[in-house]
Amino acid sequence: EKAKTLKQELQNVFALFTNVHMLMLTPLILQSNWFYTYEFNGVNALLFNARTRGLNSALYWGMQMVGALALGKILDLACLPRRQRALLGLTIVAVLNTIQWVYAAMIQLFFEGGYDRTRPPVPIDFTDTARFWAP
Repeated sequence: EKAKTLKQELQNVFALFTNVHMLMLTPLILQSNWFYTYEFNGVNALLFNARTRGLNSALYWGMQMVGALALGKILDLACLPRRQRALLGLTIVAVLNTIQWVYAAMIQLFFEGGYDRTRPPVPIDFTDTARFWAP
């Protein structure tokens, strides 16, 4: 295929941004990255010491890869019709996101007297087994 001109490429990009299907995906795209500032600065940096932050980050990104692989395998199941795979995938993501937000709310509201950035708690180390997994 012959390479397109810069003008044609820009027109194609603009057409993509006006495509109704792409516009409908915009809330999902925004939601999927909205929480990183809160997770890495408001939780990870505030609650954990340096070595636990490193471990937490490594486990976080590793589990994202495992989760994406597992969800991809579920969405590729040939034994289920496309609609059932889509509903199953949506249900899994919705349930896990709800659990994540409930857990985050529990940490923010109840962990060691509530979330207050002006009086940070003693940083948690992963060897502090009484404190590291739940508020």
